[in-house]
Amino acid sequence: MKSVLLFGIILLSFGSCVKDDNVVPAIPFKDIVGSFEGLSKICTAATIDADTLCNSGIGNGLRVTIESLNTIKVTDATSQFVNQTLTFIKTEQAAGDKLHFFGGQKDMTTLNLHFNEKDSSIKFESLVNTDGVIKSDFFVGTKK
Repeated sequence: MKSVLLFGIILLSFGSCVKDDNVVPAIPFKDIVGSFEGLSKICTAATIDADTLCNSGIGNGLRVTIESLNTIKVTDATSQFVNQTLTFIKTEQAAGDKLHFFGGQKDMTTLNLHFNEKDSSIKFESLVNTDGVIKSDFFVGTKK
């Protein structure tokens, strides 16, 4: 009788260790998904220390989707940024704001994106350094 009871307790304890396949991992940056309205600009500088020249900018829309547990995809209405994939880097808390940082590399282009969860603002930047000339295409905006 004691051995049957002990065997039953052992089976119950194994049953509590089973992994639930229906549990979906939490994505800390899920609030970034959606559409943003803002302004796109293109800036150039001969060197990092040189004055930066920017165009006046144009109205633009940016769309962000989640591609996987740690990557997002960015595309825009003017086709300035087409299907750019960025990887989640970190989340920081600063002065009551929750900031999510993403980065990526495509060919010779460095991609950076910052999303402020508190005010739903976003800044996306594409940097290229060609023969000492730095070109920065960027978008700043807020969620629709």
